[in-house]
Amino acid sequence: MINRSFWKNKKVLITGFSGFKGFWLSLFLTELGSDVYGISKKNVSSEIYNEFSKKNKYKNNFELDIYSRDKLHQVLDKIQPNVVFHLAAQSLVIKSKLDPYETINSNIIGSFNLLHWISTNSTKITTVVATTDKVYKFPQKNNVETDPLGSFELYGATKVSLENIIDSFNKDKNSLNKFSVIRSGNVLGGGDGGDNRILTDVLSAIKSQSEIYLRNPDSIRPWQHVLDSISGYVLTAQYSELTNNFEKFNLNSDQNNEFNVFELTKKLVDRFGFDNTIKIDKNSNYVESEELRIDSSKAMKLLNWKPQNNIDDIVEKIYDWEIAKEEGNVESISFNQIKEYLKNI
Repeated sequence: MINRSFWKNKKVLITGFSGFKGFWLSLFLTELGSDVYGISKKNVSSEIYNEFSKKNKYKNNFELDIYSRDKLHQVLDKIQPNVVFHLAAQSLVIKSKLDPYETINSNIIGSFNLLHWISTNSTKITTVVATTDKVYKFPQKNNVETDPLGSFELYGATKVSLENIIDSFNKDKNSLNKFSVIRSGNVLGGGDGGDNRILTDVLSAIKSQSEIYLRNPDSIRPWQHVLDSISGYVLTAQYSELTNNFEKFNLNSDQNNEFNVFELTKKLVDRFGFDNTIKIDKNSNYVESEELRIDSSKAMKLLNWKPQNNIDDIVEKIYDWEIAKEEGNVESISFNQIKEYLKNI
């Protein structure tokens, strides 16, 4: 379970702080009493970040690109964190095809700049790195953490490369600091707003009462709610520091891993009460895995992690968050969902 006393006053750095998962994680840790710092790339932000007031997001948040090694190291020298969650990345499969240089610079070189500073630091720093469920060579399998890695597209390939870099750092006997890795499923929740994401596209169509176009309606993904995902990150950092073991964990909900894109879309449309026409985008040239499956038994065993939200719970929480946004109550609904979540772990 999450140990509140462990996180109380802990100095925690989140890269990708302004992103969807990064900002939810910052709120989660704030609720636990941590002293949260952030690094965000300028003009890269999520909907939830943009909806929050300045006082709740600009304190201790540094705008910079982790590709800029000298600037990054200056900020890290200033913060001297106890715990680091590395979420900063170019995370869109489609954008990796359109702008491969940015994807490589961020996901490989930028990540190296961060991890190298941590690995050469003389003080103890606990670090959790986010990669992806797309690192597995055979994505249709119910992959466990020891299964072969590989990717047929650039985004996944950069994350495989990052994992290889992490392995090399972890094998360095002269380094005090090692790294744990999270391979998480497709995360859903209020306030994403990212371009070319299924939830953003569907909600935009619902609000404008326009037709919904799906690229791959039959694709199965390991859906999970954002709070289920970030609780796994928090438990991993806690486990790593208390046991001095640094592991790789899949985070997935088996009960949610049987729904395809069309079924998720239909549930959202039904809950919001709109009768949108769902169509297939036959002009899409983007090739993606038909199925992505990962086994999270290891996380359940070692971390005592367990996802709380089934697919209907996820849809309901998204609906509640969107209604609260329309009423100007984003901050209260976000913290209320976190507080309710923490009651059960």
